[in-house]
Amino acid sequence: MNQDQQKSALLFSKVSHHQCISMVCLQEEQSNVHMARFRKAQHELEEAEERADVAESLANKMRAKSREVGSKVGTTKVVTFCKLPLVLEPVLSRIL
Repeated sequence: MNQDQQKSALLFSKVSHHQCISMVCLQEEQSNVHMARFRKAQHELEEAEERADVAESLANKMRAKSREVGSKVGTTKVVTFCKLPLVLEPVLSRIL
């Protein structure tokens, strides 16, 4: 047995059963905290994806509507300017 192994064995022998249980409980508690953070981040990501889908759908509807207006007017090129709600503008800027 080398010197490091002897030190480990000596430390392990000095750790009581109660201390081992306490360390395991602490590790479980930390794991639970990490899992809660992960679940929260996952939920926020899903909500952001839903908002992006809604924004994309709205943008597609607006494009289709502007094409309809352009075809009714008889022009070949229609440029529409509209102000979207502030919540949707950053999402649409990435999509368009």
